[in-house]
Amino acid sequence: MKYYNPVLRGMYPDPSVCRAGDKYYMVCSSFQFFPAVPLFESDDMVNWKQIGHCITRRSQLDLTGADKCSGIFAPTIRYHEGRFYMVTTEALTHTNFYVYTDDIYGEWSEPIRVDEEGIDPTLYFEDGKSYFIGNGYDEERGCSCIRMCEIDIETGEKIGKSKPDYSSVFGKKLCNIAEKNNKIIAITAAMKDGTGLKEFANKYPERFFDVGIAEQHAVGLAAGMAKAGMIPVVPVYSSFLQRAYDQLVHDVAIQNLPVIICADRAGIVGNDGETHQGLLDMAFTKTIPNFTIMSPKDFSELEEMLDFAVELKKPVLIRYPRGGEDLAFKTSDIISHGKVEVIEEGEEIAFIAMGKMVARAKQIVDSLKEIGINAKLINSRFLKPIDENYLINNLDKIERIVTIEDASIVGGLGSEIERIVFENDLDIDVIKFAYPDKFIKQGAVSEIEERFGMDKENIERLITSMYDFEEKSNSFIEVIKRGSKCLKVMEEKQKKKKLN
Repeated sequence: MKYYNPVLRGMYPDPSVCRAGDKYYMVCSSFQFFPAVPLFESDDMVNWKQIGHCITRRSQLDLTGADKCSGIFAPTIRYHEGRFYMVTTEALTHTNFYVYTDDIYGEWSEPIRVDEEGIDPTLYFEDGKSYFIGNGYDEERGCSCIRMCEIDIETGEKIGKSKPDYSSVFGKKLCNIAEKNNKIIAITAAMKDGTGLKEFANKYPERFFDVGIAEQHAVGLAAGMAKAGMIPVVPVYSSFLQRAYDQLVHDVAIQNLPVIICADRAGIVGNDGETHQGLLDMAFTKTIPNFTIMSPKDFSELEEMLDFAVELKKPVLIRYPRGGEDLAFKTSDIISHGKVEVIEEGEEIAFIAMGKMVARAKQIVDSLKEIGINAKLINSRFLKPIDENYLINNLDKIERIVTIEDASIVGGLGSEIERIVFENDLDIDVIKFAYPDKFIKQGAVSEIEERFGMDKENIERLITSMYDFEEKSNSFIEVIKRGSKCLKVMEEKQKKKKLN
């Protein structure tokens, strides 16, 4: 059944309706800053009249941090225990919040923010509990999902602990550093929420700058502030950092300025697709003189790297993945510029990894030791400068080096290790695990890793097969020696399986 009303038709999209007593109330999306979110009343859900707006004061939108509002979309109205609630998302900043009133014809409250990802939100009440529900994204499965959390309806705070991720850990640590160092500046290119800067923006608004979707300007501005004696920190998605390559070179690196670039979403990100896969940042930044490139193995090391970068007072790139840590290491060596961390000692084969792949390498090393393969595990920490002295002087008895990185096989960790082995005429086979030199299409992270032989099972299977077949045939080992073509080997095996 369709109802048409000249007041509503074609003007107010995304309606939401609730009932209170014998009347119905409706809110709709709004394309203006304020007054915003029109409010309607009806006796029969056929004939509607507007009775006001839910957003009538500028202060009700201050918490979004938007100077201009691009719209308040898909609001939801709910009636619970004598009180009306309107919950919505501000379109520019994706800030979720709700307002309430006890008098439908009166003023609505100041906003209450809900610090939870998701759009098109609503509130749900059951058994004395209040829940926030929104459309979100499941990082592990690489698909859309419904996000729900219990909240304190008076404050909007979530009840129970949410799982931290690298972005949130970065944001909290930056706030801690800024509390002690008033030279810390945070700059974002319209990604305050996604890069974990919400808390920083609220605590230090005079030291927070959102330049809009302009990564070039973000890095250029950071260079100017660094020249003036500040310490700017610029978190940006890895795949968007390439837009600012010119500024990284001419504005930051040539002047050797203390600008800290934090490449969030580095590595495979999943179903966001090939435009968002963060596989190139190490390769294109490695070519820039004066830059230090680091990647943490866990949350704790990310915090230590931020402290280290502030004290270094030179251009720094810290790259970290989307989502959480795979393994929290119990101990960690103090970070020293360009030095590796040895996590496990071994004599037969050495695994060198950086970033989140250190955890994967640790799992593989543990499995290999269970079957008698004595493996060494090295956390590279730095891509540039890389610890050449350690590698040259301490791996002379190692037969094979395996590198694992969440990046392109071109210009990354494996390439650096190969260069060191070649230039120093070391008799060591180098086996590289990285993503091929092509654009990786969308898919869940786990699916993409399996597709390209980057998951634990495939890497472990390949390494153990080398020991299983080495005495029977040299052909497999020769493939590795001639060019570290692990990915091609795995792809051929997969093709044969499909044919069979």
